Amino acid sequence: MKFDEGCLNIMFAQQKNDQNGQTATLNPRQVYANPTNPAVCPLFALSLYMATFGGRCASNDRLFPGISQYKRFMDGLGAILKEHEAEAKLTLLVNETISDIGSHGIRKGATKWLSGQPGGPSAISICIRGGWSLGGVKDVYMTYNAEGDAFCGRMLSLLPLLSPDFCIKCTKDS
Repeated sequence: MKFDEGCLNIMFAQQKNDQNGQTATLNPRQVYANPTNPAVCPLFALSLYMATFGGRCASNDRLFPGISQYKRFMDGLGAILKEHEAEAKLTLLVNETISDIGSHGIRKGATKWLSGQPGGPSAISICIRGGWSLGGVKDVYMTYNAEGDAFCGRMLSLLPLLSPDFCIKCTKDS
């Protein structure tokens, strides 16, 4: 992770569209603050986590310690869903159960939400943001674009698209 140009750049070591992690530092995913709505601000949430559990980490340290990140996430998600079972059931489709909700659904939900926004990012930017391979020649010619990822990142931070606040820039000190 690296804070740069008013956003947090996150490099993923492996994705479907980059199995070896060769472009991780070249193609970071940009995460933006939402100072207009701290309840959904990802950088505020990360700051709270770091203040509670983290402190300072060396550059090679894992943000979330341990070896079974997926299991820990799924256990936490399961506990939250159990506690809020009635609300969670309202979001399910016919023939779905609470146990059908998983980590893939969160990423899938974000991309589905992005693709349904009027005037939102291009399908290519959304797929690349989701870490999905486009297949064949499309992976060669339709590659990561920082501006497209920034658009996705700002929308996913729920910044108001039709407001000057959409382009709000936060500093390390704000």
